[in-house]
Amino acid sequence: MRDQRYVKMFRALANETRFAIFKMIVQNKGIYCSEIVKALPVSQSAISLHLKELRNANLIRQKRKNNILYCLPNRYVLRQFTRDLQKYSEK
Repeated sequence: MRDQRYVKMFRALANETRFAIFKMIVQNKGIYCSEIVKALPVSQSAISLHLKELRNANLIRQKRKNNILYCLPNRYVLRQFTRDLQKYSEK
């Protein structure tokens, strides 16, 4: 079952723009969506679609801070993924 989730994660990260967005979120340990829009040469609507894909892959979560959308990495999922990769390499 986890393998299917990981395939979904890899598919989400296979897009260069989406990977760049994810990297920004992880490196900053969270970032406002407006900052992502400012940093990348992509329209706001395209950013929204990319964020939706990252959310659907369970790579990020979002919350509102003062009525502004804030993106955070899903640390639990990332830790689980890291542990599973370690297990796969030990087999």
